[in-house]
Formats: sequence, C-alpha cells, structure tokens
Amino acid sequence: MFIKVTIVILFIGNIIALAVALGALMKDQGREGGTRTARFLLLRVSLALALLAVTAFGFYTGQLGLSAPWYKGEKINQCLNFQERIQIRKDRAKPHQRNANTKQQPQNRSNQSSRSVLSLT
Repeated sequence: MFIKVTIVILFIGNIIALAVALGALMKDQGREGGTRTARFLLLRVSLALALLAVTAFGFYTGQLGLSAPWYKGEKINQCLNFQERIQIRKDRAKPHQRNANTKQQPQNRSNQSSRSVLSLT
C-alpha cells in the first residue's frame, strides 16, 4: 500500500512541477538569465525518474502486479513473502537453450594456431 501512495504522490508532484514550469515560462518570457523554468523542468524530470524507480521496485518485489481483466498470465499469491515469490520465479524459469552463437568452440582449433606459430619460428 505504501508503494501505491508513493506513486500517486510522485505523479501529482510531477503534474504540479510541470504546471509551475509553465507559469515560470509565461512570467519570465522576455527576461535574460531566467533559469526558473529550467530548474522546475529539472525537478519534473527528477520526479519522473523517481516514479519510474518506485514502479520498477514495486514490480520487482511483487507489491505491484498485473490485474487487468484481459491478462491471462499466472498470478503469484500476494500472501507469500518476498523470498517465497523469488523462489517461485526461479522454479518457473526455463533453462537457456544452446544455439549457433552459444556452441562451444572445438579445442583442436586453438592447438592448430599455436602449432603454426611454433612451426614458423
């Protein structure tokens, strides 16, 4: 619940910072050296990054999730603690399949290159 309240506060702060930057832009329109708009927009970007970080943290810890009616995926029980949810995710992970890029190189090839260097000397 704390994460959801934090997200709402950061979102409202983001909107307010954008509105204040617009007001500063209108007020300082013809002045040179007016950096108020840039400062308020920097605050807005900082709030947006904080919002992104809190949202990512909420999804990572399982405090936020997908609950849309059209989502057919498996839902993790919200009653589980953090360690149990991580273990469920590890159990569901599929092993990496080998393809042409991940095949091991033959050992004979490295031996042949060292032999050719030795034969030249």
